[in-house]
Amino acid sequence: MIRLVLVYPLLYGLRMNEYDVFFIYRHTMIDAARPIVKSLRAQNLRALTVFFDETAIGNFEGITPAIAAGLAGAKVFVALYSKDYPQSRPCQLELTAAFLND
Repeated sequence: MIRLVLVYPLLYGLRMNEYDVFFIYRHTMIDAARPIVKSLRAQNLRALTVFFDETAIGNFEGITPAIAAGLAGAKVFVALYSKDYPQSRPCQLELTAAFLND
């Protein structure tokens, strides 16, 4: 089962936001993630700016500077949460950063 989880920063709107949405997903789910991101970017009323990194990150690697910047500059976080999502350390770091983002 796959779920989309929305996470709003604690101080929403109080900083400069580079992205409307930061999309978090397990790289094994990239084929499911791409159409969702495409839909977010193609909204009829207003196209959303979506941070979507397609680089695979190993379990013992840290998040990249680009991902850290995207996390810091997003208004809303969307996680594509799958059964194996919790086994990914980078996904855990990104989701934790999203919850703590202010």
